[in-house]
Amino acid sequence: NKKRGFLFVSKVIGKHIPVHPQIPRLGGHILAHLFMKEVEKKSVQGTDLLAKAICDQKFIPEAVPIIEASNFVPSEPTLFIGFAETATGLGHAMFSAFSKEAAFIHTTRDNLKELRSVFDFEEEHSHATTHLCYTLEQNFFEKFSRIVLVDDEATTGKTSLNLIQALNSKYPGKRYVIASLLDWRTDEHISAYQKLESELGIKIDTISLVRGNIKYKGSVEEIILKEEDKVARQFQGAEVETIRILGKNRHSFTFIDGSGSEKKFIYLNETGRFGIYSENNSDIDLLVSKAANKLIGTRTGGKCLCLGFGEFIYIPAMIASKMGDKIYYHSTTRSPVYPINEEHYAVKTAIQFDNPYDNEVENFIYNILPDQYEEVYIFMEIDIETQKKENIANALARFGIKHVRFVVFS
Repeated sequence: NKKRGFLFVSKVIGKHIPVHPQIPRLGGHILAHLFMKEVEKKSVQGTDLLAKAICDQKFIPEAVPIIEASNFVPSEPTLFIGFAETATGLGHAMFSAFSKEAAFIHTTRDNLKELRSVFDFEEEHSHATTHLCYTLEQNFFEKFSRIVLVDDEATTGKTSLNLIQALNSKYPGKRYVIASLLDWRTDEHISAYQKLESELGIKIDTISLVRGNIKYKGSVEEIILKEEDKVARQFQGAEVETIRILGKNRHSFTFIDGSGSEKKFIYLNETGRFGIYSENNSDIDLLVSKAANKLIGTRTGGKCLCLGFGEFIYIPAMIASKMGDKIYYHSTTRSPVYPINEEHYAVKTAIQFDNPYDNEVENFIYNILPDQYEEVYIFMEIDIETQKKENIANALARFGIKHVRFVVFS
C-alpha cells in the first residue's frame, strides 16, 4: 500500500493468516460480550473462556457452546455495519450473537447498476478507498436508533468518523458505537471524536479487545508485489471440481467492473450485503448446515484449506467449521502485502491473480506453504468461468495442492 508503510495483520479475522474456522466467530462474539458489558451495562458470562480459545485453540470445544447459546437482545434497535472487505466477516460474527432487535449490513466495493448507494464514504489510507452500501428497503436505516461500526483495527479512527458524518447527514440523531479488535488512536485522535460528538450532537462509544499506541518510522517505498517463486515447486496440476449450493433467497443485479463492463450477478441474501435481521439467523444456519453436509462427503480426509473470497467471509467460515477436522480457514484479499518467508513476519508467501469478477483488480492469497494442504475449497458467492478456475487452481497446484473445489452459491 503506497499510502501507508505498515499493516496490522490480524490472527483472528481469517483474512491473511489461516486460522481454525471458529476463530473469526470467536472474535466477533467477544466484541458482542464487550458491547453488552460496556455499552449495555449487562452482566455476561463466558468472556474469559472465549478469550482463552482465541489464544489457544484447545479451548475451542469448550467455547463453542457459549457461542451457540448466545441470544443477546440490545436495549434499543441496533444496526451492525461491517467494513468491506476485511471486516465483513467480523461484523457478521458480532451481529450473530444477537437474537432480537438487531440487524446487519456491510459496505461493499461492488458497483451495482440498479441500486443507488445509501451513502458513500472514503477510507483515505486504503488501497481501495470508496465504500458503497446498498439496501433493498427504503427506510432500512430509519429503523435503528443505534449503529455499531465494526472494523478490525482503528489506527486513527478516521474511517469511522467519515462514515458517521455520511450517515448523520442523512439520518441525524443516531447513537454510535465503534467496535474494533485493535484501537491505536492517540489523544489527538480521541479528541477528534469528542469534537465530532459536540458538532453533530451525537454520542460515540468505543470498545476494543486491545488498546494502545504505536510509533512508526521510515518512508513508504513503491514495491511491486510478486509471488515468491522460490517457495513453490514443480507441479502436475490439480483436480478441479465445481460444487453448487442453492441459497434460499437470492438477488439479481448488474455488476459494473472497473472497465465499465456489465455482468449479471446473483447475490445471496444471507451475507447481509443488502441488510438482514436477527430473525434471518435461522436461514443462515440452514444454509451452513446444508452446505457442510454436502461438502463433507467430497473430502479426501487430508489437510484442508477453506478459502472465502473477497467480501464473502462469514458464511464460508461457518461452513468450514462444520466440515470435520484438519481444516484451516482464511480468505482472498485485494490488499497488497509484501511477502517475506521469515519466522516472525506475518505474510510469508503470496499468490497474485486477477480478480475473476473484475480484471482491473488484483487479488492475493497469502501464507500457503509448499505441501501444507492436500485440498482447497474456494467459496464463491457468484460462479466464474472454467478457465479462471483453472488459472487459480494451477497457481495453488504449485504449492502441492492436489484437489481444488470451487463451492458456488448461484
